[in-house]
Order: sequence, then C-alpha cells, then structure tokens
Amino acid sequence: MQRISRAVAIVLVGLAIGLLGNVVADWIQVPNRWRPWIVLMLVGLVLAAVGAELITDRRQSDQPSIDDALSNLADVVRRQCWQTERQLRVDGAPAMPIRVRWISEQETAGSLRDLPSTLDAKTAGLDQIVKEYARIRSGRLVIVGEAGSGKTVLALRFAIDYLSQGAQGPVPLIFNVGSWNPLVMGLEEFLSAVLVRDYRTIAARTHGDELMADVLVQGRGILPILDGFDEIEEHLQSAALLQLNSFAAPMLVTSRPDEFFRAVAEVGAVSAAAVISIDSLSPDGVETYVGGPIAGGEIDTGWSVVIERIGRTDPMARKLAAVLSNALMLSLARTAYGRTPRSDPRELLKLAGLPSIMHIEEALMAALIPSVYGPHARRPSKSLTGRRHRWSNTDAERWLGFLASRLDDLGVQDIAWWELVKHPYLAPDPLPPTKIQRAAGLGHSLRMARRTWLQHLLLGYLIMGEIGYVLVRFLVPAAPYPPPPLPLALWIVVGIFLLVLMTVIELFAYVGGWGVWLAKVRFAYPLTGRLPWALIRFLEDACDRGVLHRSGAVYRFRHARLQDWLARSYRAEHWWARHTHEAALAERARPSEPV
Repeated sequence: MQRISRAVAIVLVGLAIGLLGNVVADWIQVPNRWRPWIVLMLVGLVLAAVGAELITDRRQSDQPSIDDALSNLADVVRRQCWQTERQLRVDGAPAMPIRVRWISEQETAGSLRDLPSTLDAKTAGLDQIVKEYARIRSGRLVIVGEAGSGKTVLALRFAIDYLSQGAQGPVPLIFNVGSWNPLVMGLEEFLSAVLVRDYRTIAARTHGDELMADVLVQGRGILPILDGFDEIEEHLQSAALLQLNSFAAPMLVTSRPDEFFRAVAEVGAVSAAAVISIDSLSPDGVETYVGGPIAGGEIDTGWSVVIERIGRTDPMARKLAAVLSNALMLSLARTAYGRTPRSDPRELLKLAGLPSIMHIEEALMAALIPSVYGPHARRPSKSLTGRRHRWSNTDAERWLGFLASRLDDLGVQDIAWWELVKHPYLAPDPLPPTKIQRAAGLGHSLRMARRTWLQHLLLGYLIMGEIGYVLVRFLVPAAPYPPPPLPLALWIVVGIFLLVLMTVIELFAYVGGWGVWLAKVRFAYPLTGRLPWALIRFLEDACDRGVLHRSGAVYRFRHARLQDWLARSYRAEHWWARHTHEAALAERARPSEPV
C-alpha cells in the first residue's frame, strides 16, 4: 500500500511540474490575471508533496528494530513495576506473605503434574513460583483467589522477578482486562491497543508497514498477564474464555474462582493451562506482616494483643480473624492502625464488636483516607515547582469519591484523565457506553497515529485551495463586469485571515472533543468542587499515599472494592450522583451488537 501511494504521489508531482513548466513557458493559454495564482498553487503542491515525503522518510529512518523495542519496553516495565510495588507497600511494609497451592487435574482441567502442593511466596522475588512456572510446558497459568486475596500483587511480583532474571524472552506485561469486550475486539487487537495507550513512544511507532504493537503481540514478544478476568461483564466471560483458548501462546490469567470456574463449566477449561489458588493468610502470616517496623522506625507491640485475640475461638475473635486473613484487609488495617507511632492497633479490637464481617471491612476502608491524608500523614506531595501540597481529608475523600462514582457510571476501573467525559475525542457512537468502547476508541486513535497532524493539515490546505480555485474559475467569468483591482495589502490581510481561520477549523475538527474535556475536567469540575485544580498532581500524590496505583498511562484504585465503597459513599451524600448512576446503568443495560 505504501509503495502504491508513493507511486501515485510521484506521478501527480510529475504532472504538476510539467503543468507548471507549460504555464511558465506560455505553452498553455491562461488569462494573465490567473497566471500568478496558478503558478503559486502548483509550486505549493510540489513543495507540500516533497515535504510530506521528507517527513515519511525521516519517520522510516527512525524505525527501531524489534530487539531494541523489546529492550526498551523491558526497561520501562521494570521501572514501572518496582514503582507500583513501592506504592502498594506503603511505609515500607514487608512483602505480603501470600501462600498458593497448585490445583490438581482432578479439580480442574490443567496440564501440570508432579508439582508441590504448597509454595511459600513470602520470600522477596517470588523465586519458587517463577521457577515452577518455567516447568509449565505451555507457559499458560491461571491464578485464582477471592477478592482482595492478593492476585494483582502476586502478578506484579511475578513480573518483577521474571524480568530480574535477565534472560532473553518475552516481556511480561500486566493488562487489566476488565474493560475488554471480546464481542467487539479480539484479544490480540485489545493487547495492541493497550500497548499503544500505555507505551506510545515504543508501541505506536511503525516497523515496516505494521505498527510495532501489532508486531510485538503477534510475534509473541510479550508475555501477557491478564489481570481481572472476573471484572469482565458476566455475560461476556464465556466469550472471553473462548478467546483465551484461541490465543495459542504463553500467558497468565488472574480471576476470582467463582467467575472463572463458571465460565469453565460453560465452555471448557483454558487449554493447556495450570491453575494455582491463593489461600487465606494464616495467623503466622498475619504476625509476619504486621510485626515489622512502623513509619517511625519503632516496633509496634500493640499488634501482639491483636494477634493473641484472633487466635481465640469466640465469635468476635473469629470475625476479626476472618477479616485479617484477607490480604487487602490486612494491608488496610496496617495502613490505618499501624503506620505511625501515634497509631494504636488495639483499636481493631473495637471493630470486632460490629455486627458482621462486612461491617468490619467497610470500617477499615472508611479509615484509610483519614489515615493517609490526616495531620500525621507520612508526607505531603511536592510539585515540580517545589511547592508542597497538603490535601484535607474532606477534599480528598470527596474528589476520590467523585472519581470512583464516575468510573462506576462508565463501567470501568481505569482512571484515564482524558476520558473523564464520555468519548472526549470520538464522534457519537451508536453503541451504548459499555466498558469496551474505551478500547474501541483506542483502536481508532491507534490508526490515527500512523499519520502526522502536519500531513493532514497540508492535505486540507491543498484540497481547500483546489476547491476555491474551481469555484472562482467558473463563477467569475459569469459576472457581468470584471471586479475592480484590489491593493496588494488587502490581499495579504485576507490571506492571513483565511490561513488563521482554516487552521482554527482544522484544529477544532481534529481535537474538538478535547474542548469538552477542557471545559468540564479543567474548569467545571474544579469550580463545583468535584475535582482539584491540580488533577494530575493529586493523582500522583494519591499513588504515593497508597490509595491509587499507576498502570501504564492510567491510574487505578488500590482495589476494586475500595473504588466500589468510595462510589457508594459518594452517591449516598449527593443525590445528583445517584441519578446519574441510575441513568448510566440503564444505558449500559441496553444490548450491544457485535461489530
């Protein structure tokens, strides 16, 4: 295709040069008053074509090799994984003592034999699991665990240890698949679109006639870690599992067990895949995690009272033990009640008197924001200008609640700051705003990335110039009297005005939806108190405080359960948020057609 377009361009430029020579030599009869304009138009056409060709040649000369792209991608992913793990382990918390067990072939249709029944993953680096993974001939592994059991943390630490081996091979990348609709977009297409979104400087470049993201995905240059299979809409999970089976390459998948095994019962197991299950934390694991130094460098002895209490058998103790056996809840408890010398873990004993486990869990989530944004928080954020910002508990909880509610309305979990308004740069879509439409927009922008805005602008000027010439050429002779001559200065003023006008029109046509984003996210939302003025700074600061974490180009809440709790709390206090959420649910409930 590229060769054909280049050949056509050469022919057109040749014709333009020939026509220009004939006009200048007066071999073609042209009215004198039109001669300079035709000459200028033809010269502009030739210059525009030559400029576009130079731009294309420069882009092609800058194309990296596949090995260079993989090496650069591995470096970027390694840094991001370490940063994400640091953000999730607030105040230098020790590694979560996650324990896993391999599920036998009798329990599910795996392909693994003679592996240990229990692996201890509390050692830094997760050496055992990575080494055992190397024994899986297919390289396909499914990790199942209850909500908050540590699936994402396990996947993250697996990626870190896999990269630290330094061996040649695919680059492990974590993909949050909750926004994937397999009826709209194939798995490889989805992976490519996310690659372009999160690693544009590497994946959006071309390799020959193909996009580098497509080359890396189809050439098995990446090891996809598909996190959150259970977050895919329930009616799409069977179709998603079929897509996983058709993707005959190594991969990791994380999911809650109920959603995964329900899909397995409908369409069959993931072909040639081993399955491991994350167990609940043991009392010894709880003691190991909370028994380390706190923010002030001291050892908190208050946890010993809590550990002793959860070892009892009375109902209140069993409730608290069940809550703290969950990795997410244990992490929240340590953050809220053990992050500073002023904290007292024994306050957890009061929560044991709440009516149910769910009430205790919600109390822990409610304690998170005050503990990380309170007066004794670890540190305020610091902007690039050196100014320090201290966000109040009330403001932070309101802003985070609005973000969580907004994500719920859109049916997603990724905080993409450019998508906080519906479809900020896409034309109206006949499909309802389901989760995957964000990815469909990524596919659209992926193809737009193949051209530069300068080439579009030059092409627009040329087309408008040709149309203007044709209109004037055929309309002016019909005038009964020739127009009076206009001074050159007036022509220059009119030309500059038209140039500015066309540039503005082009820019609004290209990024018009961003005007909506600018008006709402940068002005309307901060003015109404729904978001801070310094949005990106606030999001980065929330990552440092362990409330959010960054995943590629987007932000996510520490856990989906935290997002859900913040959204429900925000809607409980704002009637308009409840109304908006109900309307969004009704709109998403409308069936969508496969494309």
